[in-house]
Amino acid sequence: MKNFTRIKLTNVAALIAIMLLTSCGAHNKLSSPSRSYYQDARGLFRDNKEIEAIYLATQGVLADRAYTNSKEFLYENFDNTMQKIQVELKQYENTTDTTQAVRRLHIYSTLVDIYSNIAKIDMPIKHHKNKWQWETKFIDYSSQMQEAKDYAYTVFYNLAVQKLHASKTREDVTNVNSIFVTGHNRYTESGTDKRQESLKSFQNELFAFGDKYKNADTWEKVIPAAQAFFHAKSLQNDTARAEEEYRYTSKRVSKLLTEDGKAHTTKGDIPSLLRAEQLYGWAVGWDKDNAEAARLKEEIKPTIAEAYYQEALAAERQPNANLAEVKQMYENAQKWVPNYKDTDARIYSLTIRQEIIVFQKNVASTQREYNEIQGSVNTVNKLS
Repeated sequence: MKNFTRIKLTNVAALIAIMLLTSCGAHNKLSSPSRSYYQDARGLFRDNKEIEAIYLATQGVLADRAYTNSKEFLYENFDNTMQKIQVELKQYENTTDTTQAVRRLHIYSTLVDIYSNIAKIDMPIKHHKNKWQWETKFIDYSSQMQEAKDYAYTVFYNLAVQKLHASKTREDVTNVNSIFVTGHNRYTESGTDKRQESLKSFQNELFAFGDKYKNADTWEKVIPAAQAFFHAKSLQNDTARAEEEYRYTSKRVSKLLTEDGKAHTTKGDIPSLLRAEQLYGWAVGWDKDNAEAARLKEEIKPTIAEAYYQEALAAERQPNANLAEVKQMYENAQKWVPNYKDTDARIYSLTIRQEIIVFQKNVASTQREYNEIQGSVNTVNKLS
């Protein structure tokens, strides 16, 4: 009985020990707040996002100082990662590439975050069985981060100016403005003198570009100037001048489009007439007060209809005319002037002719089939 009691007590003690060990293991490996940081760090490290992984590992150490995996991750990877990062930063010195400038700033920002955490971690970090220990010193990267931010702004700004001077289209100027706005919004602080200087400086670049081309002799060259003044309006600096310049160039674009439309109208062929109508429409779009362009846009419609009508008449007279194509020409005339001249009657006539042709083909096919059957009947009768 005593032996049984001793065995029973021994089993209870073993069970309690197992429960305690399991509880400790569950804390470290399952319930620790550091566990998710560690797992995410490993995933990032596998994806070659090493500095981001190091940051998460430092977060993991701070989240649970008893969790060994995050500490071991720093021991194994911190020093090598910092060496690789310094090599990468060296490659980005004096870069003019926006992607590299952004990456450079990201690295320094992450280093600031990493060493902010390092300052809160008790050093050295030791293996729980004293197999290793590791430590690193605090480094303040805040000044490098600010320099990288300023540098990133400069890279974006210089790229915008460079592309502005090479702009040939309205879309080019809009893309340039987007580059500037991206750098301006990301890398200058609201309410600072630098932000105001940034706006003023780029607006002056837009003014200079617009002034260079606003009196050009073709609307293709003036439109980029007008777009430059358009974006200058949104920079909230010398908005009065920007508004005035935009009005001037818009009216000039409209006038040049109108003149180009007239030149195309005199050519008289259908493609030129269609282009003229389009140009008159654009002219009105640039200056709604351009009464001449609005009038010409309406006046050219009967001219286009007549051109299609004459084209259809000529095609209809041709031997073996393609009736479907001729019919489409008359319908094109009607698109510009509904019920133009006798197009309704001619379209109806062509439709009937098409139906007769189909009918004749069906009759001919039926006649052939009949003749073949009749021939077979005659052959059978002869054999009978």
